[in-house]
Amino acid sequence: MANAEKIARDIANEFYRAQARFLPFNSAHEGYAVILEELDELWEEVKNNKRDPSEYIAAMRTEAMQLGAMALRFIYEVCDEKRISQSMEWRGLGGGYCTIQGQHRAEDCNGEHESAET
Repeated sequence: MANAEKIARDIANEFYRAQARFLPFNSAHEGYAVILEELDELWEEVKNNKRDPSEYIAAMRTEAMQLGAMALRFIYEVCDEKRISQSMEWRGLGGGYCTIQGQHRAEDCNGEHESAET
């Protein structure tokens, strides 16, 4: 039986493979859509339980690993504030959003408030 540390390493390896193959998520909506697609694929494997148990379990594990990797990728690429700013700069969208939570873009900021990073 696999332990949690090995499962976490396997998910991390799948995460790194996905990062090497695909560009970062363009938005939270895209990340959600990818997660939903992986969840649907897992659901298909769960329902397809008429096969040999070892094949069935291996297929569910593969899809669950991919789902976990995409959830990790979502956290890493969408929820990390520093990475969001870097990603927006990479896409040519300026410096991202002001640290005052999403009230205005950084390029429109007049600086009349304290930055959360100071």
